[in-house]
Amino acid sequence: MAKSIPDKPVPHGTHSGYSRYRCRCDECKAAGSAYHRAYYERNRERKLAAGARRYAANSEVLAAAQRERYAANAERERTAARARYAANPDKYKDAAAARRVRGVPIPHGTLYGYAEDFCRCAECKAAKATSARIYREQNSETVAARKAAYHAANRDAVLQSQREWRTANLDAVRERDRQRGVVRGADPAYREWRAQYYKRYYQQNRDQVLARTAAYALANPEIRRRAVQRWREQHPERQRMACARWAATHREAVVEQSARRRARKRANDTRTVTARDWRRLCARYGNCCAYCGEPEKLTQDHIIPIVRGGRHAIGNLLPACRSCNSRKRHRLLVEWRLTLLIAEAV
Repeated sequence: MAKSIPDKPVPHGTHSGYSRYRCRCDECKAAGSAYHRAYYERNRERKLAAGARRYAANSEVLAAAQRERYAANAERERTAARARYAANPDKYKDAAAARRVRGVPIPHGTLYGYAEDFCRCAECKAAKATSARIYREQNSETVAARKAAYHAANRDAVLQSQREWRTANLDAVRERDRQRGVVRGADPAYREWRAQYYKRYYQQNRDQVLARTAAYALANPEIRRRAVQRWREQHPERQRMACARWAATHREAVVEQSARRRARKRANDTRTVTARDWRRLCARYGNCCAYCGEPEKLTQDHIIPIVRGGRHAIGNLLPACRSCNSRKRHRLLVEWRLTLLIAEAV
C-alpha cells in the first residue's frame, strides 16, 4: 500500500515511488528493477569480490547449508535445475567459466559444484554419485519404469551400444564377470538360480542355442573337442547315462555301428581270442587297467585300432578301463599320450 504524503501524489514509474512511497504497481516495480540492475552494473566488481571473500571465509558453513537445503527440497531443485539448463545450456557453461575467471571458489564435494560449476573432480563426482544413488533408492519404481520404457522404445540402439561397449572393454568385462562369478559362485542359492535361469533360457531359445553351438564347434573344432573330453572326464557317470539313453533311442544306429565293426574285424585278419587268453592277459597287468592302473571293470582295447587296420588278436589287445578306452578312441597310443600332454599344458 502506498504511503500517504499530504499534497504530494505518488510518482508512478520512478524508483522513488517504489522505495519511498512503497508503491507496487507495474510501473513502479519496473522502475525499481531497472534501478537495481543499474546499481549492480555500477558496483559489479566490488560486489563480486565481497561475495568471494565472504564465501571463502564461510565456505564450509555455506556448503553445509546448501546441502541441507537441497536435501530438503531435492525433487523441486532437480526439476527447476533441469528446466533452467534445458532452456539455455550455454548460459550456465559460460557462467561457470566466468566464475572461474573471477576466482570464485567452486564448492567441491557438492552437487552444486558438479551441476552448476561443471566441476569433475573426485569429490564432486562422488557427490553426484551419492545423490544419484539416493534418488534411485527413493524412487526405485519410477526409475525401473523409466528404464523399461526407454529400453522398449530404443531396444536395438541400446543393445548395439552395449555390444560396442563390451567389445571396447572386453578385458575389463571378463575380469568383472570372473570376480562376480567367484563371489556369487560360493552362494548355493545363486548357483541354483543360475542353473534354473540357463535351463529356462535353453528351453525358450533351443534352436538358437543349438545353432550357435554348432557354428562354434565348426569354427573351433580342437577347442570344442578338448571341452567335450574334459566334461566326459569330470562326469563319467553322466556320460555313461547319456550313452545309454542315446543307444536306447537309436537302436538302428547301434546295430549299424556293430555291423561295421564286425565287418572291419573280418577284413583285418581276425584271430580268435579265447576267454583263457583274455584272463592271462589281464593277469599279466594285475587285473588293472594297462593305462591308468585302476582295478576297474576291464574292456578290450586294440593297440592299433581296427578302424586303422589293426587286427583283432591277442597280440593287439590291452586290458583297459572304460574311461581310458573311451578317451583313447581310434588314436594310436603315441597320439593319445601326446594329446594328454597338450591338454595338461593348456
